Amino acid sequence: MRVSAYGQDAEGRAVRAVWRLIADPGIGPVTPSLPALAAIKAIAAGSMKPGARACVGLLSLHELEAEIAAHPIRTDRQVERAALFARAIGPAFDALPDAIRALHETPGRSLWRGEATTRGAEGLLSRGVARLFGFPGAQRRCVVEVQVQADGERSTWRRRIGDHAFSSVLSHARSGGRVTERFGPFAFDLILTPEPNRLVYAVAGWRMGPVPLPLALAPRTTTFETLDADGRFVFDVEIALPVGSSTIEAG
Repeated sequence: MRVSAYGQDAEGRAVRAVWRLIADPGIGPVTPSLPALAAIKAIAAGSMKPGARACVGLLSLHELEAEIAAHPIRTDRQVERAALFARAIGPAFDALPDAIRALHETPGRSLWRGEATTRGAEGLLSRGVARLFGFPGAQRRCVVEVQVQADGERSTWRRRIGDHAFSSVLSHARSGGRVTERFGPFAFDLILTPEPNRLVYAVAGWRMGPVPLPLALAPRTTTFETLDADGRFVFDVEIALPVGSSTIEAG
């Protein structure tokens, strides 16, 4: 038996807690009766009132494990960091400012609002690439909404910047600050580098479907997250084509 819970710990970090039960051959049928036995003992001891009701929280894990200990059944518990960026970056993630960590370590669904200024694409080729990815055109102080859906294995980001909406999926956390971000058929391998008071993104490779594409042809990006003078989260994204310096997006 394996029970997994994903959420935040007492320090506000996204974690996954796993409790496992392993029964020797032939002992499995005994397992379902142990909570009932623990409940009977609790009623007999006067620590639990009899009667029908929801059973959640009536018995502690310690009481259940006391009954399990009488049989050839083993249990163990593991708690691990569950946020993609925390797993990829490692201990250095905890040194980032609170506002940056909160964006990447809030489990489940979260919604973030603010404003941005975008320069839009410069040049015919850049405008075509921008339309392909759904990037916004030139807008000044437009409303930004970012909805993040995180389950510990991947995070789906749905962005609305002014009158443009586009989304991507972050996944595959790997040591060295590596994650993968997918925009439709295109996947980009990113390297996340914590610096004093900011987090920097760099493109280390890209693919269309399963096919690797030349890094020399990958879009050039200068991307970082930091804080403003009031301690609020700030993002700055500049993407340019490898030929020339045409800007696709800046926020």
